[in-house]
Amino acid sequence: MKRRTLWMLRKLPQGKASVQCRGLLRDDAAAGVTGAVALRSCPSFGLLDGGPGVLLPDVHHDKFGVGLEGSGTWSTERENFPNGCHICEVDAETGEVTIGRYTLVDDIGTVINPMIAEGQLHGGLAQGLAQALLEQQVYETGSGQLVTGSFGDYGVPRIGFMPATVESAFEPVPCLTNPLGVKGVGEGATIGAPPAVMSAVLDALRPLGVTHLDMPATPDRVWQAIQGAQR
Repeated sequence: MKRRTLWMLRKLPQGKASVQCRGLLRDDAAAGVTGAVALRSCPSFGLLDGGPGVLLPDVHHDKFGVGLEGSGTWSTERENFPNGCHICEVDAETGEVTIGRYTLVDDIGTVINPMIAEGQLHGGLAQGLAQALLEQQVYETGSGQLVTGSFGDYGVPRIGFMPATVESAFEPVPCLTNPLGVKGVGEGATIGAPPAVMSAVLDALRPLGVTHLDMPATPDRVWQAIQGAQR
């Protein structure tokens, strides 16, 4: 960047005014080039007008390359893990599980962007609920043919599948193994939702004598469990 800026300074005509916040000046102080102007002269940003009183000369890319590039790596010595508590209410009287309210509280360390973090939790919740209540691979008895091989047959979560009320909150405890204090948040609710939902379903079915139920808790599977417990 310094080489590019110095070259641009030498190309500026006499008497040209500089933009505000001069970065480097010629000896006569009649013209200047800021770092932002030099940056905009790179091909990756396009050859743009530098602003009032600034002339961007033709840049010889054979001298300076085709743009700016930077890279770096960092790794922690110890892993870190987020934490969460998920609570849901379920009405399973007819075999169809309906989640009226779902509450999740997560510790993801330092929350940098609350909107994106909450979106990750809601998206992960949809996937976790689907795993607990819908998704399964079904094969035809005898032939072994997969009968859930398309989105028309496979249990895919849709907007109407989500709970009527989703309450989410963060209880951040900064992580001590990285400079930002962050922890994983990528679709974190995917992990907590299946056990929370299945525990709620079994709590609802316990008065009917049901003590065990495998995922997914489809209406047919829940109804069969109720019938089996009442025999």
